[in-house]
Amino acid sequence: MKVFISGLTGTGKNTIAKELASKLGLKYYECSWLLKEFTGMNVRSDGYHEVRGKEAIEKRLKSNLDEKFDKHLMDIVDNEDDFVLDSWTMPWLYKEEALRILLTAPYDVRVKRVMIRDKVDLDGAKQIVKAKDAESKLVYLQKYTFDITKDWNVFDLIVNTQYLTKEDEIKLILEYTKKYKNFFE
Repeated sequence: MKVFISGLTGTGKNTIAKELASKLGLKYYECSWLLKEFTGMNVRSDGYHEVRGKEAIEKRLKSNLDEKFDKHLMDIVDNEDDFVLDSWTMPWLYKEEALRILLTAPYDVRVKRVMIRDKVDLDGAKQIVKAKDAESKLVYLQKYTFDITKDWNVFDLIVNTQYLTKEDEIKLILEYTKKYKNFFE
């Protein structure tokens, strides 16, 4: 089974994707680390968005880095049958059968999560979330014409993570995954 987990910054996509892969006994691919390997840049270094964010977005808009990376991801997806992949683009770009799950949460919840995850203050977390949301929306609208903030018709399941614990999210997604898998068997 091919499973794509998507969501804006701070929705929990990495955490949930990793846990889901473990529970399903599937391989897990984390896009930020695949991107790091692919480009050689440290996309998770401290202060990335404050220091290199503007430079990175300009480079992405003027180059074909995203398209090259997405082709790399597509090669992985086409050559594997059973995995969980957290990705900003694959739910839209991959046209074959796959379970597509979107995680959502309100802005203020995502900011609090980024504060904890990145060990930054409130203003720093707000900057990170706003910048990543705006940059990602701009890049994917320009490159692929889909809006990651509202073009959600490709998803099989949309989960608002605001009030759920990680365990509740996994339980809900596992139940849906079981029904999805049974339907296609």
